[in-house]
Amino acid sequence: MNAVNVLLAIQNYFEQHHNLFLRIGSIFFILFFCLYVPYNLLERQNEEFTSVIFAYENKNKELIQQINRMSREVKQLRLSYDEKIVLIREVDCLAQNMYFEAGIESKAGKLAVAEVTMNRVKSSEFPNTVCEVVYQRTKYTCQFSWVCEGPKFIYTHSIAWKDSIQIAQNILISKKKYSTIGDAKYFHATYVKPEWAARKKIVRRIGNHIFYN
Repeated sequence: MNAVNVLLAIQNYFEQHHNLFLRIGSIFFILFFCLYVPYNLLERQNEEFTSVIFAYENKNKELIQQINRMSREVKQLRLSYDEKIVLIREVDCLAQNMYFEAGIESKAGKLAVAEVTMNRVKSSEFPNTVCEVVYQRTKYTCQFSWVCEGPKFIYTHSIAWKDSIQIAQNILISKKKYSTIGDAKYFHATYVKPEWAARKKIVRRIGNHIFYN
């Protein structure tokens, strides 16, 4: 069979089954519009719905943060004059401890010193106020070495001091929670080896300080 005969045979076949192909095409067309198109529309609607929900969730989180912040501000306004003075003093003590112990460290380093201080405040082994913890002395030494070094100067316009004040305010006024060093209550510089370190469990090292439980 030559090529011409083949083509004629194909043509005859399609002419004989013309109605069948029309039916198949119609069925395919109907299926396309009844299944595929609605499915795509549903997918798009689902994506849009998910985006809307995500936007509302973010907005809800922002509103919760604003409400919490306003609640804290109201509590601050309700404090008596003496209570406000005490709070300001506590913020200053915590900021000084960060500044003098970790002034050259990163924010994470300063924050870790602040957390050690606050962990001590919460512990029954230490005094229950920030300033008492910072300025605690034993018979032979101070808990934080800078306290025993006498009067020290603060460069109030330095980034180190601004960071220290900000972190102290976040912790004591805004009640912001951090978890940099867990329950660690001790630390020392990497260039010294205090005798008590061997009896403690290392939590982590941040910058030039090693923190212990």
